Amino acid sequence: VVDAAGRQARLSSGLVAEFAAVGLELQPLTCSQLVAEVSVEQRTGRRAVVAPDRPLLWLSPGDLDRSRTSAGRFLASETLTAARSIATLTNAPVLNRPTAVGPCGAFPGRQTLAVRRAGSGATRVRAEQFTGTRPTVTASTDLEVYDYGAALSTYGFEDAAGGPFRTRAAIRAATLAKVHVVGERTIGARHVSRAVLGESTRIVASYDLDAGTVWWLIDAADEGATLARVDCWWWDVAMRDEEHEVDAVAAAVAGWMDVRLHGDGPTR
Repeated sequence: VVDAAGRQARLSSGLVAEFAAVGLELQPLTCSQLVAEVSVEQRTGRRAVVAPDRPLLWLSPGDLDRSRTSAGRFLASETLTAARSIATLTNAPVLNRPTAVGPCGAFPGRQTLAVRRAGSGATRVRAEQFTGTRPTVTASTDLEVYDYGAALSTYGFEDAAGGPFRTRAAIRAATLAKVHVVGERTIGARHVSRAVLGESTRIVASYDLDAGTVWWLIDAADEGATLARVDCWWWDVAMRDEEHEVDAVAAAVAGWMDVRLHGDGPTR
């Protein structure tokens, strides 16, 4: 399930090619197309039956509602719910199978929660403060500020409007690095240590995910790493062509599914 005509077009093409390379046929579908092809039947006292019961890659959080009408939003929501039910109930392997508590795995619905819950003794997470009015600060340049009223992210309050605000410690000199995780494999992990790779794998697994991306702020001054973001979805815009991230991620996903279908050992 992927947005092959839009936000995940390059990823979709890469997946088709890599699945073909390992002898597997991949059919990119939107949530609407999946729901149109699959039925779910549950009789009293029996488990639900999904037909056809096929392996799935759960890679898209739903079809875009381009109509921008209340009826369109309702239909998109109902379609996503039906597709999520199929991905949850199927007996076949599912990459990032959704659960009753998360849209994929046990991943929470909000990014802030995802970062806060991922923290541990080995992972630095910036404390955040939420306030309805502009707080009085003496060193505003040390703060990263998000102004919800103006949808503006800035350092300090010089350009902020009326709030409400979210503030947290600024890490200006840090390098933003991302680590893609597929099973036990890590991809695109430049500028990070072995310890950060291990933490990335742990964080993804902690949400019952088979795959995801963990973003880090690498501080060159003390060589520390602060958790910035955790994603359970992949978007073309976040992958760099020159680093061939799409191809590497697609190959890892194809290998992950090949192992689950043919049992050749752990994916690495």
